[in-house]
Amino acid sequence: MKIILTLIAIFGIVVDGYQIACSTYHQNNCFASGYCDWISGVCKLLECHKVTEPRACSGKLSGYLYQNQRCKISPNLDPKFQNLCIEYDQDTLMWGYLVYPQDNTQNSTYTTASGFQISKISTNRYPTQVKSEILTLNILKAKNNDLLNIMYGYLQQSNELCNDDNIPIAFLEKAIYESMQQIRDDETISYTSTTFNKFQFHLALWGMTDAFFQKLRKQKLNMYISYKYLINFGFANLKLEKIVLETQFQVFEITWEYVQPGYLEVLVMPAEQFGFYSIHSDIIVIRASDLNGYTIVNQRKLQFYHRNQQAFFSKTLHSIDLTNMQKTNTSIVCSPFSSCGGTLSGQGRRAYIFGDKNINDCGGRSQSECRLGKCNWTDSTGNCT
Repeated sequence: MKIILTLIAIFGIVVDGYQIACSTYHQNNCFASGYCDWISGVCKLLECHKVTEPRACSGKLSGYLYQNQRCKISPNLDPKFQNLCIEYDQDTLMWGYLVYPQDNTQNSTYTTASGFQISKISTNRYPTQVKSEILTLNILKAKNNDLLNIMYGYLQQSNELCNDDNIPIAFLEKAIYESMQQIRDDETISYTSTTFNKFQFHLALWGMTDAFFQKLRKQKLNMYISYKYLINFGFANLKLEKIVLETQFQVFEITWEYVQPGYLEVLVMPAEQFGFYSIHSDIIVIRASDLNGYTIVNQRKLQFYHRNQQAFFSKTLHSIDLTNMQKTNTSIVCSPFSSCGGTLSGQGRRAYIFGDKNINDCGGRSQSECRLGKCNWTDSTGNCT
């Protein structure tokens, strides 16, 4: 009888494990739970998009995350991604929190097939074979220093990667959005860290997007639009005088007058992954270049509207610093209409976002929004300050 009761007790722990507070777990059980993570000697709740145990998000099963109003089951699961849960107060799976699965065919030892350490590739240019071998490195397993070294490695080999027609554009896209996922989810990378500051990762990231557009210019494409969810790419010959990018909730339309040969380069990215809150649009980045890639002045008009025709009420167009994600208000304020826009400066690379004046405030944020937004999260109370 004692043995039977013991087995029942053990079975009960296994079945009901997703109902238990993370603080009760020891280290091994914490990692195995699928909804907790061991950080600095303490078992803490995972952010919703990182959860791998969906029962913890289930209302029907009284999952711990659901009962504590942290996460719930995603209503629109997509087999292309690993997401199982969403924030408790969300209605849909947000593009900015999508989790790409790892490519298990790639190398996670961070040494190329020819024996070059990635830390060396990041600071020196190497023979031709390295340009293809760097593509075999598994970015989604790389943490902090390894990740930064891989990103620097892509920058070192950018000319070789761009000039080789046998290397598809999609390979560079993959390196960019996988790097963005790691920057978002690696909690050792932050705006306040003295070792792994997001500033240096962002500089490397925009260098990688420059290399991507360099490859498009070399191929002399008139128009290229690609949706990769965490980042969406647009590229147009200036002769076309218009480009339109549709995202999860919005449509961006950019128009201009053709003055000189060149291209317009556009990036559209969900703003939540960069820590913005109470936002009304994705971040849009615009740059005009001549045929050789040098920045040129190109005044343009940006028009923006929601796909569901949601009206604007006193929303402001903010200019964004892409390294530290600080905002500066522009003179463009949206009245209660279903679309908004204005004429923008055509000098250099510019980034913009539509939103409230308080898009950097900390109060009311979820766990992910809090960490990404330079705020402080208290796990025991679920408060962001």
